[in-house]
Amino acid sequence: MYCQICKSKEIKMYKKVQGVRIFQCAACKTGFVDPKTPRMKTSDIYSFSDYQKREKQFRMRYKFSVKLIKKHSNGKDILEVGAGFGLLSSMLITEGFHVDALEPSVYPYYLVGTKAKIYKNSLEEYTKRS
Repeated sequence: MYCQICKSKEIKMYKKVQGVRIFQCAACKTGFVDPKTPRMKTSDIYSFSDYQKREKQFRMRYKFSVKLIKKHSNGKDILEVGAGFGLLSSMLITEGFHVDALEPSVYPYYLVGTKAKIYKNSLEEYTKRS
């Protein structure tokens, strides 16, 4: 397993929530579940009130991601797959990106009132659209 953001293989288990193991990249601090984890196991672990309590921590982590995206992007169009509550997407919008946010499970609170296009379906369904 490696970090999808910075490609580091320095991954450690961060914590376990309702039986779902959450990992963290030691290099860029991005958190994620093992991609092999069945989706039905992750839907209950996301709480917006808990997320808000740690928003400052998430913003610090996402600053690194935004920096990498700005450095390596060829344009201003971004598709965030698994956008969650939309914090990273909202930060990218602030930097001038046009964002399509794909999130089938939770409400994208941070994208309310933005110009983001929000898709409430799976990646497979998104890629089948015309």
